[in-house]
Amino acid sequence: MSGIAGYLGASQPPSILRAMTGKMMHRGPDAQSFHEEAPVFMGVRQLGGAETGAGAYVDSDRNLAIVFSGECSNLHEERDTLEKKGMQLAEGSAAEVVLRLYEVHGVGCVNRLRGAFVFAIHDQQKDLVFIARDHLGVKPLYYATSQSGTFVFASEIKALFEHPNLSVEADLRGVDAFLSLGCSPGPDAMFKGVHQLPPGHHILWNPGLHVMIEPYWRWESFAKPDPVLKSDDDFRARFAMLFEDAVRQQSPDAGVVLTGDVESAAVAAALAKASGGSAPAFCLDLHAECGAPSLAVAEKLGLKAEPVAFGPHDLDKLPEILWALDEPVVDISVAPLYLATRVAQKKVRGVLLGACGAEILASLPAQEQLLDARDKPASWYSIAKSMYSIVPQSTFGKYLGFGGRIGPRTKQRLFGFIEALRSDGPWRQYLSLTSILDAREKHELYIGGMTNVMETFVDMQKDPEGWPTAMSALVAVQRTGGFFDSAVSSAEKTGMFSSVECRLPFLDHRLAEFLIGLPDHLRRTPGRNKVLLRDYLDKTHPGLLQPVAAPAEPRKSLLVECLSASPLKEMVETCLSETSVRRRELFDWKAVKTILAGSKTDEALYARQVFALLMLELWFRIFIDGEKGWLSR
Repeated sequence: MSGIAGYLGASQPPSILRAMTGKMMHRGPDAQSFHEEAPVFMGVRQLGGAETGAGAYVDSDRNLAIVFSGECSNLHEERDTLEKKGMQLAEGSAAEVVLRLYEVHGVGCVNRLRGAFVFAIHDQQKDLVFIARDHLGVKPLYYATSQSGTFVFASEIKALFEHPNLSVEADLRGVDAFLSLGCSPGPDAMFKGVHQLPPGHHILWNPGLHVMIEPYWRWESFAKPDPVLKSDDDFRARFAMLFEDAVRQQSPDAGVVLTGDVESAAVAAALAKASGGSAPAFCLDLHAECGAPSLAVAEKLGLKAEPVAFGPHDLDKLPEILWALDEPVVDISVAPLYLATRVAQKKVRGVLLGACGAEILASLPAQEQLLDARDKPASWYSIAKSMYSIVPQSTFGKYLGFGGRIGPRTKQRLFGFIEALRSDGPWRQYLSLTSILDAREKHELYIGGMTNVMETFVDMQKDPEGWPTAMSALVAVQRTGGFFDSAVSSAEKTGMFSSVECRLPFLDHRLAEFLIGLPDHLRRTPGRNKVLLRDYLDKTHPGLLQPVAAPAEPRKSLLVECLSASPLKEMVETCLSETSVRRRELFDWKAVKTILAGSKTDEALYARQVFALLMLELWFRIFIDGEKGWLSR
């Protein structure tokens, strides 16, 4: 657990850098270290001593210094390699090993690291600062440049604004992107002038105020399957080896969060093998893919089952979770994840999650619905439109899994989806199913400055190129559209808020490289998703996955249920009142009132829109207005 912060430019009182790192106390409550050699000022917060991985290291003889945050599982091997080459290491900490790798390999040192990391190296001899973020972007890094030219960076956005030359202001283009995607897609943040360093990228800075950002790792490089693998059994064997190794590398002092989906069950199975059954499993039931409660899955795997109860009343922590995230997300599952990490914090340093497994395997509900629809003949589109007026809405709700009633707004969105299938590419098609607000709905809602930025992010995006199949292109949409990075960042920050590392085995870059180029039929086939994971569990733990009975009626989503209960109901009444909406001067009150009324009919799309507007207003109040009373800290 750790976080870095710093600024490159004119000297400030020492209290400024300490305020920046202090804003991230939850990332490292035990210690902090600093390197201050004008014009470079940087620091790191850490949990425990240098042996935990994060920290700072200064080599005065070679004029090198580093602040390092994260966990790299292969540093022991790299340390041994350096020592065999005759390099003496003073303490052998993670920070020192990475600094020595830079000394030997230069900026190519990042290609030797395996894990989740972000670091900054000051090379005084070359008069530069080198900043890098891990391959898949598990560890976040944000930056901004002041009007005077000072370059400011930190693991969390809130730390940036402790620097006196930066001011807090909303970027309405980012707000518009959020209302399309339900997240801040990057690289531009929802704060004006703030950017996120993309995954697999590094920054080179020098005092001449030149900032160069370049990639060192690209998804597109792994778009095609490894030609060495000839059969499905070859792919299954390679997956088992890479997956179990990724889990084993991340297993020290860790438990697993079981959420009822296949990917978390697979992670739990591999962790049970790596730990000999000694690891705890923190059990939530957010999904019903395994055919059995998470507690039962944990017990079958021989793990120490720890139940985590979540109810609507636990959303009283939502403002504080938003503070931890820096930017809002339309994903209520961050609240039960936060609860699980609070329980885990008393027992382990890290928890393994199944996050991003479904995305890479094209098995998110919207991905599946889109792929199923694209397989239909052209005549299906006109037939489908006529059926919407005949077939009961409950039937479509059961098939499409919207988690709520399909009312007029959802039906109109589905009509738009059918039109997108006829005329648009994968980016627009996916958005037609998943967007919080589409262009028509924004036109009704936006007033003032919002009308000038409508659909700016959406219109700038292009369909991914160079992908061999429609399914692999749809996986790439998750990446190019920012959905993937947002899911990763939310998990990481939620864990850090509890001072717990959320470790993501599916984002071990060696495993991810293999999965990105996976043949389609090992991702999903008609009627069977997450094929490779199911095959793995069927072989290693026969009978763990049970048949899932179809519900008699469409299940209400967790969000729909929570909106009608305290405290979310009261938050909506406060933040989305007529007075509040009119004061913000961004949205038409009549349109907001229509959305609020629609959510009371249990229509899932309206529920998501209400939650998005609520999270946005909370974000404005906490970060932009600085309104007191929402946070206990």
